[in-house]
Amino acid sequence: MQRVRKILVRCIAFMIAMVLLVTIAVQIPFIQRVLIVKVANHFSKEYGLNVEINHIVLKPFSGTLSIREISCNSFIIDASCSEIEVSGWDLLTNSGHINSADIKGLNWDIMENYIGVAESISLDGISIDNRTLIINQSEILGFSSTTGGNSPEILNIEKLKTGFSYNNSLTFDIDTLIGDSLNASGVLKISLENEFDADLNVSIYPEFYTDELGYDIGQIQGQIQYRDSTLFFQNLKSSEGHFIEKGQVKIDLSEWEILGKTILGGRSIEVESIGTTNSALGTANISGFGSFGFKVLLNDSTYLADISSNNIRYNNI
Repeated sequence: MQRVRKILVRCIAFMIAMVLLVTIAVQIPFIQRVLIVKVANHFSKEYGLNVEINHIVLKPFSGTLSIREISCNSFIIDASCSEIEVSGWDLLTNSGHINSADIKGLNWDIMENYIGVAESISLDGISIDNRTLIINQSEILGFSSTTGGNSPEILNIEKLKTGFSYNNSLTFDIDTLIGDSLNASGVLKISLENEFDADLNVSIYPEFYTDELGYDIGQIQGQIQYRDSTLFFQNLKSSEGHFIEKGQVKIDLSEWEILGKTILGGRSIEVESIGTTNSALGTANISGFGSFGFKVLLNDSTYLADISSNNIRYNNI
């Protein structure tokens, strides 16, 4: 028994010594250069990017490989990060393919339209096949990016948990999104032509539109879809008493239609209307007054309104 114990102790000591030896050897400049070239070539071949790496650190007791001060670029993206940690066991058992990764201090510039940073990104379930990239689960913290000229101009996200896929377009299957005055979940697609499709359940405070309209819209909750430059609304509720049962609006306001109700001056107003930037046609039912038909036209710089009703009441008269 004593002999078996000695053999076990010696084996453990030998394994620890080998781990420490490999860890130290990895820091030798010549070995570093060989590893950096091999890792950079692997990433370049695997992801179709030009990759530069400054330093590699092996963390033997956690089984991870830390790749530091990385920059990469392709015809659509320039990116850099302070560190990427990947599982060394994944690299050994999956012929160099990475199943998971942790990224810190990421910066990017995509076609000069989307420029941003992220404090940290965790990726799990990575699968790459020809031109298809799938990430089953990711968590992004401290995200900030320009939006390619869309509103708002800068998008800040505190936390994002999402699945991700790319095959000629980007698709996000969002579980949790927490950003500036915004909580959301749903599906978002972005094409290479910078076109969006979205189907989201949101809780949002649209400060931009509040500033444009000149009054407080309030916190909004409900379903929003976006496709073909058109926003579609379903059962949107506002903390200020506005409600949209259904509606759709071209992003440039050139066409719109709405069915909903609101509260103004203590009175409930139900509205069904269609219109453009220069006109509106519809009906309104105002509590205490009755139902109205209305038609509004913009003539030069003046709005002309035609209002009709078969039953007008005031103070129950």
